[in-house]
Amino acid sequence: MSSIKPQSSFRSGDLSLKIKGEVAPIVDVQLGQQQSVYFEHHILLWKQPNVRLGMKGLKGRKTS
Repeated sequence: MSSIKPQSSFRSGDLSLKIKGEVAPIVDVQLGQQQSVYFEHHILLWKQPNVRLGMKGLKGRKTS
């Protein structure tokens, strides 16, 4: 298993990731036109004003 260095960059097509920090890493994600990313809502610190956020339901989720 490879480890990611404290300051790394990754690029695949029109997806770009920049990772900074060790104790509390920051990931800067730049997505292409039709790409999306899934994350837990409480970890988002900042976004560009023109970025749209949406909610996705979980299959099999039970409500009481």
